[in-house]
Amino acid sequence: MTRSLLLLALLWSTAGHANDDGALAELQMGTFRVESASPAGKRLGVGVQLGYPSAFAAKLMLRPDAAIDIVVGAFSGLALADPAFSAHADYLWHPFTIARAPAFSLHTHAGAGGALVLLPVPGKKPTLPAALWYRAPTQVWTAARAPLGVDLVLTAAPVDVVFEVAPTLLLFPGIGAGCDLSIGARVWW
Repeated sequence: MTRSLLLLALLWSTAGHANDDGALAELQMGTFRVESASPAGKRLGVGVQLGYPSAFAAKLMLRPDAAIDIVVGAFSGLALADPAFSAHADYLWHPFTIARAPAFSLHTHAGAGGALVLLPVPGKKPTLPAALWYRAPTQVWTAARAPLGVDLVLTAAPVDVVFEVAPTLLLFPGIGAGCDLSIGARVWW
């Protein structure tokens, strides 16, 4: 997926983008120096993400390489018949710029944070009969998260597209592990 995004961004950035000499713009690859992980150095991005969880997302840049990411929405558990309210907040660090071109930049991010999930019906059996887990008799779940992702930041418009995977550790009502997976887009101000 990351290779596909990089190839798409590379092709888009070089198609029709030429400098004064008529040569194609140069693509810079891999640097640990992050000028800004947001479009045009903007500070606040608001948008949506789809996946696990599907939600509204906001990202506030604290520095060019650090941000707070807050997501509020719904998640489906293991089946669409199991809705729930979900919120998480993460501190994100953008340690590496994978590629930079006139039309885009591609950054990595890693972080740590927490999640809160509110289930509508405590003790409900899962919808999927093959599921090897059960719900504890509580409506409140908490978890620690470690998000890892790639941000495709467009330079022509204040927009970014984000792909993220976040290993999670369930802390309450019991100990368990899971993984969140999402793709989203934000508009920046």
